[in-house]
Amino acid sequence: MSSPEADSNPLRREIAETSNQAEISPYVWDLVMNTPEVYKKMVELLKVEEGLIPRGKFESQYKHSFDVAHLSEIVFDEYYSVSEEVKSLAPEEQAGRKKIFLLSAILHDIGKTSVSPETLTGRGPLTDEKRKEIRAHPQRSKDICLEISRAMDTESDRQVMAEVISEIVMRHHFYSEGYPFEAELKKDPDPETEAMITEISRMISVIDSFDALSSPRSYEEPHEPAETRKILLEKFKNYPSLENLINFLADKISN
Repeated sequence: MSSPEADSNPLRREIAETSNQAEISPYVWDLVMNTPEVYKKMVELLKVEEGLIPRGKFESQYKHSFDVAHLSEIVFDEYYSVSEEVKSLAPEEQAGRKKIFLLSAILHDIGKTSVSPETLTGRGPLTDEKRKEIRAHPQRSKDICLEISRAMDTESDRQVMAEVISEIVMRHHFYSEGYPFEAELKKDPDPETEAMITEISRMISVIDSFDALSSPRSYEEPHEPAETRKILLEKFKNYPSLENLINFLADKISN
């Protein structure tokens, strides 16, 4: 991860100081650095909490985003890519699917750039006002993805960001917590694309919850893998197809 640009790159410098570099693969890093608008938004996310988090005490939002991307890469390479659905895709389609999955993971919480630092790092129960602020972040994440799409170089990249990735990040809490935005979900007219959006958003929902439960948070100590597994199986009990993914993650982390 070291490079001549490290000292002038705030995101690289901060990650070098606060996270395990082995958890940020060259693939994930290149996705961020080769998409300037994504890089800018991640720097914004970094700065939201700058100076407010005691080092080593609990996980920041931007580190959580990279950790979710790291877990998502493991899930894609070792779990999702061996499914019959993905194996049936042509190599370039598989590569495109992986890019969608990991960009969605990186950007899933980018809407928290609009949440006040005090709300993000506060301890204790949330007030109604702060809860409303937090619950708005999936929609804000979608809005930011739409902003990013307008700055992308190619029509195909713009379309994927605007129509697929933005919808995945919008849904990343829907399956676990029933956020009250079902009427706002924009279903893709193509059944295969809609199925992909649904599947990836559900997997990222599990991965997001898994990392949140496994990491020290401002409001909660990390859970052990066995307890995390138990909580997630209950949380996603309405989606039995996710049980294998939950067990995969819990087994992977506990080994």
